[in-house]
Amino acid sequence: MNLISQIFFAIFATIVTGTLALGAWMVISRVCMRWNPRLPYLLLRIVCLLYVLPISYIWMQLAMRDGYLQVVGIWQMNFAPAGGLRELMAVIVTSWVFLTGRQIRVCLFAWVTRRKSRCYNIPEEDEAVLGEFARVKEKLHIRKGVELYRECGIVSPRTQGIFRCSVVLPMQSYSREQLAVIFHHELMHCKSCDIFYKLCSRYVGTVYHLGFVSNRMEELLDEWSEYDCDVRAITAIRDEMSATRYFEMIVNSMEKASEGRDVNHIFSRLYESQLRLGRRIDYMKNYGNIKKMANGVTAMIAVAFVFANVTSVYAAGNKAADMHNALYQSVEVTAVEANNAVDLEEFYLPAEDDMTYDALEYANPEAEIVMPLLDEEEQVSIDWSVSPGVRKVSTSFHVDAGQRIAISTTATPASSVYWIGIMDEGNDLRYVQGNGALSHEFEITESGSYRVIVQNRSKVTITAMGSYLFYTPTEEETEQ
Repeated sequence: MNLISQIFFAIFATIVTGTLALGAWMVISRVCMRWNPRLPYLLLRIVCLLYVLPISYIWMQLAMRDGYLQVVGIWQMNFAPAGGLRELMAVIVTSWVFLTGRQIRVCLFAWVTRRKSRCYNIPEEDEAVLGEFARVKEKLHIRKGVELYRECGIVSPRTQGIFRCSVVLPMQSYSREQLAVIFHHELMHCKSCDIFYKLCSRYVGTVYHLGFVSNRMEELLDEWSEYDCDVRAITAIRDEMSATRYFEMIVNSMEKASEGRDVNHIFSRLYESQLRLGRRIDYMKNYGNIKKMANGVTAMIAVAFVFANVTSVYAAGNKAADMHNALYQSVEVTAVEANNAVDLEEFYLPAEDDMTYDALEYANPEAEIVMPLLDEEEQVSIDWSVSPGVRKVSTSFHVDAGQRIAISTTATPASSVYWIGIMDEGNDLRYVQGNGALSHEFEITESGSYRVIVQNRSKVTITAMGSYLFYTPTEEETEQ
């Protein structure tokens, strides 16, 4: 359950980081246009990555070194469930799995639909069209394999695929100038990996169940990727035609196109509507009148954008960790009282049957040379870090028959199972098992030397804190 809680906290932190970044982008995108018209799309792609990569969560786990659960190392993570938090986490997990299952089913159906649609893709056979396609690919320095197809079911040239990118043309003829514009535009989409970022927006809806955010991000990516692609394509085709001629060729190609959007595909199209094309033309006019800042300054702004959003989430996460630690400790107090009220079952493990005896670690190895004296009712503190599968033992001390050894410990993480017990001179072991707070008294039937043990039965390092002592019970205690 601890791992599940970490996964869900990572998802929550990532959602908050991405949402803050998206809100910040909406506020500053118009201002960024004055500095560098391509900067808004760069920051928008960063927003997509902040929704996918758990940067803020990783930073929190690396930086929050004083958390209640983070006693040793960074992998004993914060935000582990305790008490009623486990039941709440179980409800959240069940709901999330159900909703995610539904989303995965929808995505699989869409993926199958896309795969079926590719059956209708016909490899381009016209030598003139293939020659122009190869020329533009070489001009744009695109080395990866990008194929060219025709499809009768579409009305606008488009780019599809992420790892196996392809350009698909409708079943109509184009002039050489039109082909040059189409290929410069669509291959720029391939070069910029625009479809990958659209897939990231779908990820937000599938994993985080934020459909309204996913739809809004996809709309923004559609719009700004076209702006950015036009800028780059016109820059590349400048030696062949002007920006005005570039858009004229797009308008001429729109004559047989229809309005609308294919919801079954994740792709970039040359055009979607006259209104959208009008916005693209206006954007290019504004772009030409703006003095662009240096690339180094643009990179610094992008880094500052990421840092500001992640830092705000880290600060909120740090406060949340403090609140969780306080809640965790209050829950653990209840757990201590509950465990003390339970009569733990005592187990006996003879040395010849003990398969874990090899993992033995001395808590005070320098005292093993000379056995220190331990007085009756002298309390010895336990503050031990115990690795998974390890048995940590105290120095030996003499106890007479009829006396008792009392041990009381509290271990973190509280969900980790461990043993407390005693080991005699022959290495025979008596122990009780549990998690969180444990307390038990062992009656001694044979005089001799004994050691107190704490053995970690979990898969993470635990920290056991408490004390032990031996004493002679009263007659009333013996009768009980």
